[in-house]
Amino acid sequence: MATVAHCLYCFDALAANLENRAPIALSAIEESWPDYPKGSDDGDSDNEAEADADTN
Repeated sequence: MATVAHCLYCFDALAANLENRAPIALSAIEESWPDYPKGSDDGDSDNEAEADADTN
C-alpha cells in the first residue's frame, strides 16, 4: 500500500509535468513529511466538531 509520501510524490510528479519543472525527489518528500503541518491552525476545527455534535 502506498504511504502518504508516495501519494505526495505522485501528485508532485503530475504537477511538475504540467508546470514544466523537475519533480521533488521521493527521498526529499520522505525527509520533509514529518515536519509538514498535519492540521488546520485556523481554530475552526473545534467549532466544526461542536457543530457536528449539535446536529447529531
